[in-house]
Amino acid sequence: MLASKSLLSRPIVSLDKGQKIGSVRGLVVDPKALEVVALLVDQKGLFREQKFIPFSKVYSIGEAAIVIDQSNQAQRATNLPHLLELINEKINFTGTKVLTSKGQKLGTIEEYYFQRTGGKIVSLQIRGNFGPGWFTNKAKIPASLIRTVSREMVLVNANTTEYLVPVESTLDQTKKKFSQTSGELWESTVSLRQEWGDTIGRSWEKFRSWGKKRPQIYSEPDVGPWKTPEPAGPVEVVLSQPDPPVPADESRPQE
Repeated sequence: MLASKSLLSRPIVSLDKGQKIGSVRGLVVDPKALEVVALLVDQKGLFREQKFIPFSKVYSIGEAAIVIDQSNQAQRATNLPHLLELINEKINFTGTKVLTSKGQKLGTIEEYYFQRTGGKIVSLQIRGNFGPGWFTNKAKIPASLIRTVSREMVLVNANTTEYLVPVESTLDQTKKKFSQTSGELWESTVSLRQEWGDTIGRSWEKFRSWGKKRPQIYSEPDVGPWKTPEPAGPVEVVLSQPDPPVPADESRPQE
């Protein structure tokens, strides 16, 4: 499913020549069939004629470009009678007000969505005041509820309010994405902390088991309780006797 505004300014290239022939300036819608029937080509230059590419001639629609089979498939509106009639009706969904068959105004069309193949319009995105209980001013409605399309308005079934689907604003989408990213980051952090904790726990258990099994290199001596030494017996003191005195005359040598 494609959003109509997403195609604006997207380059158009030809498959046969591999060259850019212009970019999308607008879309042509058939209000009765509720289909996108042609692309308005924006060609550079002051004297370029407006050319259109029938949607049935689109080969593929990519994010970078729209591809057509042949460059000559971009034609003037005068060569496409049915397309010229639709162009003269000047019906543009974007900016058109939406009313129910009971005369209740729902809002204004901001965007419409269509199928990538065939161009069938699937839904409309409108902006308006949808009453109490609504926290956004944007909603989608199925295109199947459309009854009449004119240059001034789009009329839908009376019970269309029952099928309104809220559309998040860009800010709400950004907040939601940020919240999801933050939640994922937090879960990743918690998971990483758990892994670290498990790794450290396993390492500690290995260290403890190794400490229990390692050989005893040194053991403390078995020292008994302290005992007071028993008193020794009497100590016998022996004093040495001095040498007897030597006579004076004997101590001198003979002259």
